[in-house]
Amino acid sequence: MLATLAEHPLDDPAFVYEPKYDGIRALIEIGPSSSGTPTSIWSRLGNEKTSQFPEIVRAFDHVRRGLRAPVILDGEIVALDDRGDPAGFQQLQGRIHLASGHAGTSQNVAFIAFDILKDGDIDLVDLPLTERRSRLEKRLAKRTGPLVRLSEVQRGDGDAMFERAKQQGWEGLIGKRADSCYRVGRRSPEWVKLKLVMAQEFVVGGWTEPRGTRSAFGALLLGVYDNGALEYVGHSGAGFDGKTLHSVAALMRPLEIPASPFRARPRTNERAHWIRPELVAEVKFTEWTADGKLRHPTYVGLRDDVEPSSVRREPDIPSQRSAAKVRGSSAQRPAARPAQSRRAVQNVSVSAEPGRAANPRPPAELQALLEQLQDLESRRANGLVNLPGDQRLEVSNLHKVFWPEGSLTKGDLMRYYVQVSPFLLPVVADRPLVMKRHPNGIAAKAFYQQRAPDPVPDGVRVEVVEGDEGVPAGSWAVR
Repeated sequence: MLATLAEHPLDDPAFVYEPKYDGIRALIEIGPSSSGTPTSIWSRLGNEKTSQFPEIVRAFDHVRRGLRAPVILDGEIVALDDRGDPAGFQQLQGRIHLASGHAGTSQNVAFIAFDILKDGDIDLVDLPLTERRSRLEKRLAKRTGPLVRLSEVQRGDGDAMFERAKQQGWEGLIGKRADSCYRVGRRSPEWVKLKLVMAQEFVVGGWTEPRGTRSAFGALLLGVYDNGALEYVGHSGAGFDGKTLHSVAALMRPLEIPASPFRARPRTNERAHWIRPELVAEVKFTEWTADGKLRHPTYVGLRDDVEPSSVRREPDIPSQRSAAKVRGSSAQRPAARPAQSRRAVQNVSVSAEPGRAANPRPPAELQALLEQLQDLESRRANGLVNLPGDQRLEVSNLHKVFWPEGSLTKGDLMRYYVQVSPFLLPVVADRPLVMKRHPNGIAAKAFYQQRAPDPVPDGVRVEVVEGDEGVPAGSWAVR
């Protein structure tokens, strides 16, 4: 059973809420120890995953010893971070295409169960979710552990869970009608996806040649199906490290074909190579543009549990949702809409201020800088970005959430600065600057930085400005 992307109140008494785990959807069939029937893992397309996750199979041995008849569980296989918490789908890429076991990876994983479909000879799909959940908890009682877990659920009020999702960077929540039956193989409005991050699957229709020092390929050419035709929606060159570039390229090369698989052949900056549309990539992005293209797409990983022909453009549901918007009519207090402000700036004319030339950088330079920042954030890495004018800037912790209300990060802020730089920089040139810093987000304690850092960054001129009663106050100006 699949969920539908939708807006939905977080205080619906008819619904239960649980985290949206960012992993591989899986069915697990477990037989009692006495039967000799092995534990089997299957993806939602029916592909067997048993040999790829042997530690999960072994973890279910404890469950098998308490069974008298086979059971089938529904849940999610997730990667674990260093603290043992569920991590993103990208962390599972080393496991998805393995023939067996841990070869080539040490990534820890777990299975999080959230439904039970069969208990012995009893088919449970026509029972309400609450009854299925009760049976699931009974079957796994005192048998869970680090590798076999139960999903967290909250009945009727998902506000607190949603706040945690924003603070901790979850993909979102799933809401399920408490009385819903299990609709096998169907996407039902009785289960809804409440997303914090814009992300969906796209069909890979080709790649472009690399540029500069880039290896393997430049970007993936992405599409969705509409009325039976593959429509081009954009390209993604961000989100790859060297290893991923070569592993994805190795999967694409055998699929190369002479003609474009898209309904209309897209224009590309570099030479394009076309492939049979058999690969599906999960991609994060900020929004859809007015002409139906992806803005700032970032590669997350390849999926082998999604049929390419089923990939469609998901509805335009806002990703950075305010708390007021999802709480329904009962919430009256105003909420900030930073995402709307960002879109408005992108549509401003270059002649933003009469008498002052914006003198924007070439779009390619700004786009390259945006992609560098997006790539570092998606990998949760620190590093240097190359600025226009042969300068470099050291950045860190781009994934840190600054605006919890919209789940906006330090990286979002820096990309916003890049986007408005043609209008902002001419206004602040040769003006003194005092920074009000919010290192832990806008809701936490702030402080004023009145002195330039040591060493002073290139492009910054330092002057001493006299403060009250002649006391020197260090200040700095952007040149």
